[in-house]
Amino acid sequence: MERKVKSLSSILTRVISCNDQSAVICRKDGVDISWKKFLLDVSKLYQILCEEHVSKKYLVYCKSSYQFSVALFSVWQTGSVCVLPPNNSKEVLKKFDGYVGAFITDQLDGDCGMKKIAPLQNDPECGNIRFKDIPENEIRLELFTSGTTGERKCIKKTIANLSLELQDLYERFGTMLTNARTFSTVSHQHIYGLLHKILLPVCTDRLFVDETYFYPEKLIADMNDGGDRNVLISGPAHLKLLPELVNLRGMTKYCNAIFSSGSLLDTESAKKISLQSGIRPIEVLGSTETGGVAWRIQGESEESKT
Repeated sequence: MERKVKSLSSILTRVISCNDQSAVICRKDGVDISWKKFLLDVSKLYQILCEEHVSKKYLVYCKSSYQFSVALFSVWQTGSVCVLPPNNSKEVLKKFDGYVGAFITDQLDGDCGMKKIAPLQNDPECGNIRFKDIPENEIRLELFTSGTTGERKCIKKTIANLSLELQDLYERFGTMLTNARTFSTVSHQHIYGLLHKILLPVCTDRLFVDETYFYPEKLIADMNDGGDRNVLISGPAHLKLLPELVNLRGMTKYCNAIFSSGSLLDTESAKKISLQSGIRPIEVLGSTETGGVAWRIQGESEESKT
């Protein structure tokens, strides 16, 4: 497939040069957010980080996917590393005290011992900055394994690592992703949600919905209202509940594809979703260390690397 994934290293400079800032990047609380607004928010946080003396590493945890995206690209613009904790519990955050220079978060309540910085800054004096390409072969992201088999392990990623995976995903699934809005029940703090919910839509000119859905009823209602081309990024725990709690019949009218990752989707749940919705979930198999390495659709014999 022809390369249609914009370079992650130059995504911000490309938007500026193409002068297409009126396009929508995200829908938050029912309101569309343009690239122009996103670039301004990134500029404001970037200037705050520079004034605070640029750290080599920033801890980033946000419930809002939009605010997370602002933080991610602002940190990368400073030349620093974005460190993603798996959650924001006190026990987890304690482990990063002294490891990072500051904590960028939309959860400003509570004391964690680190300096906190809000992703969205309201300073009217801050304006658009001159964005620069992000070096592809420098480590700019640190994530952590689940720790289910022992201590959490730090996994370091370069922009090139992320870009290659985005291209692979698009080559495999690009047809069903074209012009589709992205809805998600999984967190962007982990590699699966980060790639599928935020970075892939951003690099393929698609809108992502800010909310991380916990309630199936609201998810299905919002997808139904979101137009006829949507994709769902989810996991086995959420998908198992869908057929039990909501009516999935007619889902093909507003959903192109359902993706699942995190663990294997059991056969019974896969069958129920397929029968009720008319859509066979696509399971992306891999780990934080490897990223996606394979995929499968239960009931089909084909299995291929991504």
